[in-house]
Amino acid sequence: KEQDWKEVERKSHTVFVDGLPQDIAKLSLYKIFGWAVTVVDIYVSRKKRRNSNKPFAFIRFDSRGGVERAVQKINGTFVGTSKMTVKFANFQRGVQEQEEIKERRSVGRDGKEIGQQPVLSNKRGGLNVNEGRSQGDVAKKVLRERKAIKVQTDPTQADLLKRSVVAESINTIRFGWRKEQIAEKWEGPGEVECRDLGPFKCLLTFKSVEARDIALRSPGLQWIFFEIRPQWGFTRTLSRRVWLEVVGVPVHLWSEKTFMNIGKIWGKPVMMDEITDYYLSYTCASILIDSYEWEMIHEWVVLEDGDKKFEVYVKEFGREMYSA
Repeated sequence: KEQDWKEVERKSHTVFVDGLPQDIAKLSLYKIFGWAVTVVDIYVSRKKRRNSNKPFAFIRFDSRGGVERAVQKINGTFVGTSKMTVKFANFQRGVQEQEEIKERRSVGRDGKEIGQQPVLSNKRGGLNVNEGRSQGDVAKKVLRERKAIKVQTDPTQADLLKRSVVAESINTIRFGWRKEQIAEKWEGPGEVECRDLGPFKCLLTFKSVEARDIALRSPGLQWIFFEIRPQWGFTRTLSRRVWLEVVGVPVHLWSEKTFMNIGKIWGKPVMMDEITDYYLSYTCASILIDSYEWEMIHEWVVLEDGDKKFEVYVKEFGREMYSA
């Protein structure tokens, strides 16, 4: 049994989250952690503990990169007034608790647990914005309205995927720069085609299956990416890459931190455009983000600078897939 637990721990892509508010809901956690990578399941416990009466959770992702990002980026952030602690999960738990986790695999897809949405506060950036509707709410609405369509794999696409691997990075991938890195570090035969799979993943396609096998062991590619694995046929991304235009930011608050915090409301910031980055104009700012919002973004945001508040308008004005 001890050997079995070690195997579970080795293959695990799970984080332990402590310090949650009492009214936390699975859908709220799904939205907070969903940007990191695909969430597989969430288990929330409200059992009383010796040292704490706050709920805790185990959140499992579909890759190791998701665990790394969750610990690196979300640990220490706030849900309302509660500060979260996010760390790698320790699987010294009983079998009964494991079974309870399996019974809760839906992660809000059934819509049975919908709690109050959290207010995420970034204390350093002075940003305090209510998150609004959950990603799950939007997903359920769209799924109810759509019809089922029978599909099958295209032979050309199947051949391409046989020669491909999925490469994952801990940090957001800037696509053009990453392609240059791959061309420099790839030591195998032929060129490498690089396709966008969202904020943290890309699909690398090689000239042959043999070249793909070399890529799985390539020191050069392993230096660039956190994880390289075969393409299993079910890879997909639910994010979209869009430009946001921000109007009304006071000159004294004009900074990369301000715009990155604004972008985090709707997704993962990728970059600012050259005019914004080099302060060439203060009329409006442009931010490129990977967003999980399925509807057009056009909202007002309040920037808090001490006791002063400034309303700024944020709207989506374009979609970008490959130039970042």
